[in-house]
Amino acid sequence: MNTKIGQSFGLALLMAIAVIGTMFALGMFSIKPASAVMPATGISVVVTPANARDIGQYTILVTGASNTIDVGGTITVTFGSKFTVPSSIAASDVKLKTNVISGNSGTANQLVSSGGITISGRAVTITVPDMDTASTTNGDNGISSGDGASFTVTFLQAAGIQNPNQSQDANGTGTGGLTVKTSADTTAVAAYTMTAITKKVTYSPTSGARGTVVTVSGRGFAKDCSDCKIRFNPQNTVTPTTGNE
Repeated sequence: MNTKIGQSFGLALLMAIAVIGTMFALGMFSIKPASAVMPATGISVVVTPANARDIGQYTILVTGASNTIDVGGTITVTFGSKFTVPSSIAASDVKLKTNVISGNSGTANQLVSSGGITISGRAVTITVPDMDTASTTNGDNGISSGDGASFTVTFLQAAGIQNPNQSQDANGTGTGGLTVKTSADTTAVAAYTMTAITKKVTYSPTSGARGTVVTVSGRGFAKDCSDCKIRFNPQNTVTPTTGNE
């Protein structure tokens, strides 16, 4: 209907659109991009000792996380099927530290015990504690993210995680590797590098006169080790140059 009321309303609408357009042009409004929950980009693992079937200490460095993990959040480390994970692990046997504290102004790089442990199969879920337990005034401080930020999870030997039965090269993947996922992530990320798991041979006794019975034990060898050999060297200073083992 072409009335004065209709004309006035239309004019007001055009003016409002023009004002909003000017505000966008001047930068008074900004379009907020959709937020994406991104996983960490780098995970490396150091295992000590690294002999097959040993109980290892696992030091897991996570870099490139783009989402802060608040106190009470979780970090889930899932070991591949070649590892043996106990049904329970004490919270004090899993340590965390971060080089950037979130929240209040806490002190970074403090080694603190996990806030709690939950285990499901080979998946170990760690509750993030206050990362600055020494301070009574800074409040709770979680694990920060962004450029240069990283955090480390360390499973002590007392946690009881056993290395694979068979040796494997570095950069273990799949069943011989592990993944990390946090409560701030949508995707579990696999370790891109891991200490090689090595074979081990022991002799008891290590030396003796002719006729001495020596017990030789080995671990980490493939079950089809058709060319495995045991060689005795009568000269301690010269290592045999033939044979695979």
